[in-house]
Amino acid sequence: MDQLGLSILMTTGMPR
Repeated sequence: MDQLGLSILMTTGMPR
């Protein structure tokens, strides 16, 4: 898992 993947996952959880 990369930081980008984690970031995307977080964004999917919250729109902002």
